[in-house]
Amino acid sequence: MSGIKLNSAGGGSVTLQPESTGVDVTLTVPADNAMLVSSTDLAASGGSAGVGFLPAGTGAVATTVQSKLREFISPEDFGATGNGTTVESIAVQAAFTYAATNKKTVRLTPGKTYNCTGETLDVSCNIDGQGATIKGYLRVTGDDITLRDFYLVGTNSSIALYLFGSTTVPTRYYRQKIQNVKITFYAGVATADSFGLYASNIDNLVVSGCNIQYGIQLIGCTDYLIDGNILDGNNYSNNNELIHASLKSIGQIVNNTFKDSLDNYIDLYPSGAKTVVSNNRFLGCKCRTGAAVELKVTLTDTSNTSSDTNGWEEQIIISNNYFGNTVPMAAAFNTIISIYYLDSRAVPSFSWANVPRNVLIADNIFDGMDTSALGAGYASGVYLDTVAGVIVQGNTFRDFNLGASTVDTSSCVWVENSRDILVDGNRMSAKNGTGVSLHRDCTNVTVSSNHMLQDLNKSHTLNYGIRITKEGTRADPTVTNSKFTGNTIFCSIAAFRQLYYAAGYMNDCVVSGNVFQEQTDFQNISRCVISGNKFYVGSSRFQAIALGNSTAVCAHNTVVNNQIESNTTTQKPGMTVTRVRGTNINGNIIKNATYGIQAIGTSTAGELDYLNIKDNFSISQTQLNFPTYSSMNAGDTATLQAANNQKITYYRDWE
Repeated sequence: MSGIKLNSAGGGSVTLQPESTGVDVTLTVPADNAMLVSSTDLAASGGSAGVGFLPAGTGAVATTVQSKLREFISPEDFGATGNGTTVESIAVQAAFTYAATNKKTVRLTPGKTYNCTGETLDVSCNIDGQGATIKGYLRVTGDDITLRDFYLVGTNSSIALYLFGSTTVPTRYYRQKIQNVKITFYAGVATADSFGLYASNIDNLVVSGCNIQYGIQLIGCTDYLIDGNILDGNNYSNNNELIHASLKSIGQIVNNTFKDSLDNYIDLYPSGAKTVVSNNRFLGCKCRTGAAVELKVTLTDTSNTSSDTNGWEEQIIISNNYFGNTVPMAAAFNTIISIYYLDSRAVPSFSWANVPRNVLIADNIFDGMDTSALGAGYASGVYLDTVAGVIVQGNTFRDFNLGASTVDTSSCVWVENSRDILVDGNRMSAKNGTGVSLHRDCTNVTVSSNHMLQDLNKSHTLNYGIRITKEGTRADPTVTNSKFTGNTIFCSIAAFRQLYYAAGYMNDCVVSGNVFQEQTDFQNISRCVISGNKFYVGSSRFQAIALGNSTAVCAHNTVVNNQIESNTTTQKPGMTVTRVRGTNINGNIIKNATYGIQAIGTSTAGELDYLNIKDNFSISQTQLNFPTYSSMNAGDTATLQAANNQKITYYRDWE
């Protein structure tokens, strides 16, 4: 029968008496007109609409089986098989289109592969992948879209997954999420310039728990979160950065693993304001363009330039990251974190208001740099060039194997032409090289409370602790209004070296509370205070502390209350003062030196005048006189104030 219709106003019932049993079956129909349907009717396309469904749980609302099953859409609903061989782009696209129109989610079938090679799939709906695979190129548009739990094998050589917004209203999109998606490329498809994920003008973008080959490009993406992903350069095959964020892309890059990158790990260009890069692991970078992490203000005459419209490099945090296996490729300047300013406009116009500024680099571990391929190039852990308001604090630099041929000024921290810089509380070690180097014009730099000691695991020792030198064609270095306080530095050549250059100097600076092992040189300083330090010199160097130079006169320094020691059986001079005038040298204690304090001139008037040398002690000095004066002009001698300086015998029970 096709159905029994009861037309009674109050409903009714029909009792059936089966032949094989003695049990009657009663079918009851509600009070309104209704029909009892057969199995044939139920098997028809609309049959499930007549079958009720009540979800479990208190307060659950009844629906039909048809409505329940239509909550999710699958490609199979439109004829896809998911066998991985048949190209079924039309069926898959139909599922995506229907789901977008009806605000449904497309649910893929576990274990299936949907082959959509050669086509662009437009996605404006949620995809729940359930571990299935899509071969193809996805282009996503719309707000509040989530793609999750599937494998995407890209068949487009440029991009596998494109989140496609634009600056034109209303096609700037919001709240897109990519979760637990693995993105690779079909064999032979990817090039060095491919991107796994490309996102433009998406606000509140979340990419989490994904594994993405060839990285992420972010353009104009505000308040993004890149969290807990694996970003893979595919065995150093990528010419693009693993994350490139530009044009006011602002957000957080946290808890990710970056691996095997030929190019940068991260490039924030031309803007990265208010971005946080934290708790990531960076494993393997060959620094193709010279840096592992790059922040730069680049001023150009093209549209891709730092500006008020496109943004600046400011208020950025790089913290609690691990950097390992950094291997520069060529004899160029290579660095792990590089922050700099570049003006390539036809008519440059410099302003300190435009430089990278207010950046915190804190509590990272920089675990080695192998410079065996670097040759005579430079290397650094952190490179700061023409920046302001940068803090480098609490980081560990270890196992920087700079090698014999790498330039010795290669540094854990390189500061050049910068203002308002704090390098504080870091631990630094390297094979050869320098802890902190300063170049060109540096003002208001504080280098404090750093430990620059031997790497006890690798037995590496820095050649220099703090170094102010001219490098290459750079201008002579000038350092002003800066402080060097509370550092502990044990090096093989010099703990602090400031060399003489015709236009270079160190003025109005404070050097206090440091422990300096091996020679310290201040060759062109004026109006500086050197107080409360401990200076040591070993058998391989020349003196514990040297002030001045033989070429030009320095003036108006204060050298007080320091402890100076030649800690070797081969005694060395304690303090040499060469062509320094108008300087106080008071209250210092020198131990085990040949000359405790030696003032050296060229018999020229006005080069050692108005020296005030008082209340100093020299213990176990080998030379007869303390202080000692060499080639001092008679007129300068007339202005000398020297009193209460004592040369005394050393007694062991004084220790």
